[in-house]
Amino acid sequence: MDPNILNARLQGAWRLLRIGALLTSMLVLGPRPAGATSEQPYFSPGGPSDRPLFTGATLNGDRLTFHFNGVVAWELYHVRHNGKQFDNHSGEFTITGVKRNHIYKIHVQGVNKHTFGHDDCSPWTDCIWVVH
Repeated sequence: MDPNILNARLQGAWRLLRIGALLTSMLVLGPRPAGATSEQPYFSPGGPSDRPLFTGATLNGDRLTFHFNGVVAWELYHVRHNGKQFDNHSGEFTITGVKRNHIYKIHVQGVNKHTFGHDDCSPWTDCIWVVH
């Protein structure tokens, strides 16, 4: 086969593969919300059902509030931030004193408590948010 024809076919196949990957990512992730930047995560419905899902974050002055919930109805959440762990029943966690151009990170775990034995805990979910 002529090397020029083979090269053209390979380039065409590569283009189709890249377009397919782009379309697949659009279907999985969904559209990027208005105002979201490449430094900020964006959230789409779905995800692993065995752990809490982040549904977004809101910035109000110097207060950054992370929002999360679970496909599974968790009794409470463990939230870790700056080396401390908190019990949380609201599905929201607020960090105060937020500064521009800083990165904030929390970890969340769903928990179902038991009177006897160990609690049922989900894997940890991480979220990083950049404040501009």
